[in-house]
Amino acid sequence: MMGGVVIVIGLLFLGAQFMDASSTVSLASEFHIPANHEFTRWATLDRPVRAVVHDIPLGSLLLVVGGGVYWISNWLNEKLGCQFEAAPSGPANETAPSAPIIETVPAPVIDDRKS
Repeated sequence: MMGGVVIVIGLLFLGAQFMDASSTVSLASEFHIPANHEFTRWATLDRPVRAVVHDIPLGSLLLVVGGGVYWISNWLNEKLGCQFEAAPSGPANETAPSAPIIETVPAPVIDDRKS
């Protein structure tokens, strides 16, 4: 469920970016991260992090994250039995009445005749 929500939000971001081609919505533009910000002192990690934060559109990131969330929740459900979905509903053939059924019992017959 959460994966689907993230995927839909990512599609909305991508749609907004295609409608206005001059806008580039990235993590850096959303969170006002300056271009000269150093994320880590390790050059091998700084380049990919900089690419993800500054260059990749936010809609694409959300699509990838949504797919990952969906895949992880599906894997956990299959392998570990963790269910992140709503409880299954009852069988369709058992329908409960919308109003309570009141059954009347005939009153006992009292014979007052004295014999």
